[in-house]
Amino acid sequence: MNSPLRDMMLHYRGRIIGTLLGLFVALILVHYGLFAGFFILSLTVIGYVIGTRLDGDDSLRELLERILPPVD
Repeated sequence: MNSPLRDMMLHYRGRIIGTLLGLFVALILVHYGLFAGFFILSLTVIGYVIGTRLDGDDSLRELLERILPPVD
């Protein structure tokens, strides 16, 4: 059976996730300050990107070779 709450959560999933993400970012910025908050958020995004690449069958070595310049 589909409940009205479940239907609403499925229909407005993006809005709900966006709202919760915005609330989370606001709490980080208020608690840690502007620069520390942006530092935490940027490291989180970098970790997400690296994790996504590793999930896509890229090895960590291949990923680092693409990002970092070769050592002469």
